[in-house]
Amino acid sequence: MVSSRDRPWSLKHLIDYTNFTKYFGYERQLGKGGDGTVTAYHVRSRPENVIAVKVPREGSHRAKMSLIQEIRCLQQIGEHDSIAEMLAYCDNFQPVSPAIFFDVCDLGDMHVYKMKWCDQQRQKKSKSFRLPEVTILKFLHDMSLALNYLHNGKGGICYVHNDLKPENVLVVSPPDHKGKGVPTEPIFKLTDFSRSTVYPTPVNDKPSHWSGTPEYAPLPEERKGVPMPSVDIWSLGASIQSFALNTQPVQSREEFVRCRKAIGFSYPMLNDEHAWGSDMWRDLRLVVYRPLDVTREVLKADWDLADCWSHHRPYTIALNNWYAMLFDDNPVARVTSAHLKKYAVPALGKQILIAKKIAVVESGFERAKLIREQVEVQKVSERALRMQDVD
Repeated sequence: MVSSRDRPWSLKHLIDYTNFTKYFGYERQLGKGGDGTVTAYHVRSRPENVIAVKVPREGSHRAKMSLIQEIRCLQQIGEHDSIAEMLAYCDNFQPVSPAIFFDVCDLGDMHVYKMKWCDQQRQKKSKSFRLPEVTILKFLHDMSLALNYLHNGKGGICYVHNDLKPENVLVVSPPDHKGKGVPTEPIFKLTDFSRSTVYPTPVNDKPSHWSGTPEYAPLPEERKGVPMPSVDIWSLGASIQSFALNTQPVQSREEFVRCRKAIGFSYPMLNDEHAWGSDMWRDLRLVVYRPLDVTREVLKADWDLADCWSHHRPYTIALNNWYAMLFDDNPVARVTSAHLKKYAVPALGKQILIAKKIAVVESGFERAKLIREQVEVQKVSERALRMQDVD
């Protein structure tokens, strides 16, 4: 990200499309969803300076209205370190409008970040793709702050994000990060407020409903009423599970079919990819809790997990205790973002320091193990060569 003082453009270059086209050129598409696209544009005179532009899907009135709602929401919410900042918006952008402008986050969303981490591990010839504990702790830390700001922040108005998921969390290298490696303690920023709602519903407003992504959905009863802040907490838990265990945080297909059979309801065939991808069946598969502090074998045997990282190691009990609080079945009893900010954030800060020290030690052990393996391979090769000489 570029600080405001270093940006080679001003608001006048963004808020009018004619000025924008004179100053910016197309770079590449960053992402595409059902509601629209996000595209990178570079400053023509300084191509290294890039900006992200979000526009609604062409021809979709609903997508356009959602983006207008997002603009209004971001204007009211204001700035926060753990929320992607809207730099400006343009009402006459072409070929579709409006457009919202954001800084480009160098590490993409959470899925892209995870891919970058795995690529780095492959280059290091590491057998483990498990995300470091410090990264999971930092994600929970940053999202606790973001949700507290939304739920209890500006003007005493409670905003519910209503679609928290890995694709809606952007990742940025910290300012002090040096080198080309993927940082293990990045900055996480909540984004995409197109489905956000106010709780309770303002007088004279039409009551809203939960409209997020099924794989991160709260329990069915919670989806029926006006979204409360507790739905964001549940979705945060589901996002952590997806991030840490590299799995969809829902019932496995086998478990879903077993449950449907038991009550005499219909179900799709296990290999019917089209059916499983339909909204109907996606909505019916429940998001389920799976612990982070147990082995891969226990997860597969006792927690309906088809598979996860082949070299998965349990995370700490301390991390799992905070994570488990997010999955209370009772939305009223579920931990709140205010509680997380007051108690979890300070504790997570201390846990991050401990996890970083442990990671340094573990990294040394892994390097030593890799060297030993390389030495053994070399010895085997030398023995084979000697045997050839004898023959």
